[in-house]
Order: sequence, then structure tokens, then C-alpha cells
Amino acid sequence: TTGPNRTWIQVDQGGVDLDNAFLATVNALTTPSTGVVHRDLPAALDGSMGAQVTRAMSTISLGGLPGDMTGPTGWDNGIGIMRVSGYTASLEAEAGESVAAMPLSAAVTGGTLQYWNGTGYTSVDLRTSVVGAAARAFTVALDHSRTIDGKTVRIVMTGSFRSGGVTTTSVPVGASTLRTAAIAQALPPLIGTLNYKLFIGPTTESEHDQADVTIAVDLATATAAASYTPAPGAGS
Repeated sequence: TTGPNRTWIQVDQGGVDLDNAFLATVNALTTPSTGVVHRDLPAALDGSMGAQVTRAMSTISLGGLPGDMTGPTGWDNGIGIMRVSGYTASLEAEAGESVAAMPLSAAVTGGTLQYWNGTGYTSVDLRTSVVGAAARAFTVALDHSRTIDGKTVRIVMTGSFRSGGVTTTSVPVGASTLRTAAIAQALPPLIGTLNYKLFIGPTTESEHDQADVTIAVDLATATAAASYTPAPGAGS
């Protein structure tokens, strides 16, 4: 089932009402993302074009337990199996002709990733100044059972994810006052898949598969890019 800013499973099967279990929730965004394009025209030069992008992201949580099902010790159902919060990125790219060095930069300026490690949550600071540009890869797993209304309720979640850093590209490489292209990117803060299974069955019989859902998650790449082609007759 889907609704405003969330996707969830309605759990009321076999005489067991467990309330909703969220697959994904997205909080309201309070700080907008922005994009600005500008042109500089220094005397006697073609000039340059630049792009500036700031990205702000809502808090996103994945893989919650049903509302009436107590989680394992250390579990926070507001976080679920993972959460990204406070993510912000700043990008700037400029290409063309310039007297002074043109900017080209990419940075994740804020953000925290939390994911279930089996006994609690691992917290990762996503800022570029802390983690650098390399992507982080991790897996999540939860196999949790409770007896409710005389029946075994079991939730199994498994997932493989990575969280990206930033990249910058200059053409030619290393150019600062004469560039034909410049690209600054913040790679997805979260990309991967999560499988969510729900079983309900009598305690004396085999469990019954009630839900088997795979969610593909891609929080997308943010890009600021600029390109430049010399004016006809330039340099002749």
C-alpha cells in the first residue's frame, strides 16, 4: 500500500492484527534544494558559464516492524532497518575562459546513515570531510520472531547497499582558466535493494508466507555541469 510519503504493509492475516509495517517513509522536506546558473564575461575573453547546486534531502527510513510487534533489544522502529537523515550536498562547476581560476568542487556537507548491525545501529557520518570520496558498502539482516495471539509471527529482512561520495571532472584534466567541460557530482547517499518477508503460522505448524517484497532504492546523483565551445574564429 502507498500513501503520502510512505509505503507500508497492512498486516491483518490469519486472525492476527499487527498494525501497519512501513517499508519506506519520507519525512516532509523543510529546506529546499537549489540550482543556479550564471555567466561571467571578463574583458577580451569569451567568458564562462557556471552551475551551482545545493541538495537537501528529507529523512528517509526503510524496513519497519509491524506496529504491534516488539522489536529485538536495541531496535528503534522510528529508524527501521536503516535511515538517512540530515543529508545536504554542495556542488559547483564552471567552464569557459577566465582570468582567475574557475571553481570546481563537490562536497557532502551534512548527513548521517544509520543501519541495523544485529545488536544496535552503526552510525556513519556522510560528510565528505569525514569519509572522503570513496563509496561505502554494507549489508543489513534481521530475522525476528514473536508469538502473538498464539501464532508465530516472523519478519526476515536482508539487503545490500552502498553510500556514495563525490566526484569532479575537468576537461582538460587539471585546467582552471580554460575548460571545455566541468562536472561536479554527489553520488547517491543510498542505493541498493531490500527484501522484506513476513510469515504467520500456528506455533505447531509450518510458517505461512504472507508477504515477500523487494524494494529497489536509489536516492539519485546530484550534478552540476558546465560546458564551453570557443566562439567561431577564436584564436585565428
